[in-house]
Amino acid sequence: MKNESFIELKEEYLLVTSRGTRKDFSEVIEGTLKINEAAKAYGTKYVLADYREVNYEVPLADAFNLVKVYEKKLPKFSDIVISGVINESNLEIGKFWESVCQKRGYKYRVFTTFEKADKWLKTLIKEQVSTK
Repeated sequence: MKNESFIELKEEYLLVTSRGTRKDFSEVIEGTLKINEAAKAYGTKYVLADYREVNYEVPLADAFNLVKVYEKKLPKFSDIVISGVINESNLEIGKFWESVCQKRGYKYRVFTTFEKADKWLKTLIKEQVSTK
């Protein structure tokens, strides 16, 4: 399956819908850069990444390496809040990525249903609005 990503500004967040197979680290980085640029362009820090149709064929260590890229090359990426939805077959790498991100101070969560990912993100947005 060909790698594709679609980015759409919704009322409350940026919706990133991707599909395809990520076979190497550069393909994972490419998606990260697109999210970073779109968040800047649209002026939002909330992202719902729908990766249910993405399969990861990369080593588990790449999830850790990805967070190192955030820290070294994308310092503003720490301002972005990401709610990701993945398929069950990617749960191990997704939860590992989530764990590393949270330990490093990022507000990123992984879910296996769109509804839970959407609800978590909207709750954070509502909390942010009510504290202003």
